[in-house]
Amino acid sequence: MEQLKFTATDKALIIKDTLAPQKGNAFTDIQKARFLRECELYGLHPLRGQILPVLRWSNPANACVMAIQVSIDGYRALAVAAGEGEYEGQVGPFWCGKDGEWKDVWIPSKEEPLPHAAKVGVWRKGFREPAWGLAIWKAYGKTDNFWRNGPDHMLAKCAESLALRKAFPTLGGLITEEEMGSAAADTILGVEEPVEPEEGTGPLVAEWVSQIEDARTLEELAEVGERLKKADLHPDITSQLKGPFVARRDWLSA
Repeated sequence: MEQLKFTATDKALIIKDTLAPQKGNAFTDIQKARFLRECELYGLHPLRGQILPVLRWSNPANACVMAIQVSIDGYRALAVAAGEGEYEGQVGPFWCGKDGEWKDVWIPSKEEPLPHAAKVGVWRKGFREPAWGLAIWKAYGKTDNFWRNGPDHMLAKCAESLALRKAFPTLGGLITEEEMGSAAADTILGVEEPVEPEEGTGPLVAEWVSQIEDARTLEELAEVGERLKKADLHPDITSQLKGPFVARRDWLSA
């Protein structure tokens, strides 16, 4: 796939529309440059609604730091590109209540207005079964208008994001807008603003993702987390491992 390259006009439009001040807080020149570079590297266009930056206050930094969010459409585009023809569609979504019975349509009731969990499976060429993503309400559910008006739809998008990351680990450094701010996204492995990546980190990321995926229990996963903390990894590597770690934890918690 040919790498995305913004023209001067593209950059001007993105800076004007996408990188405009948020709630009175302005993006720094470094944040703007980093966002444009990330867009080009991932091949996602902010003017198509595939990727966007969000400023979040950080108490440790005593400043607004930038988090990059990807829409579910952007995630699907990345899966198609990352797999080079290996993405073969999905199964679901399915929802369940506290009884654990999976249904292909969520019908709210007075006793149970919200789904307990949602799951989506992603097929990748060569897989013997789908890579499942499981999103539990207490980890992802929110109270804003989008979630109040379509809780089943929003939870299913979180499950789809988890499944896509599991099937395509190279998506691990990105969080979707639906996941942003959830308890699951704010894990011990997260950094609020990754610094400029170093060259040659790809093999190291793959090695750690393999250790995360090999964990068969929450205890084993916790041990991997402890090793990660002690390894004092480059923040860019830590950021890329965030998604796979959360996905594995949710899978083992199901």
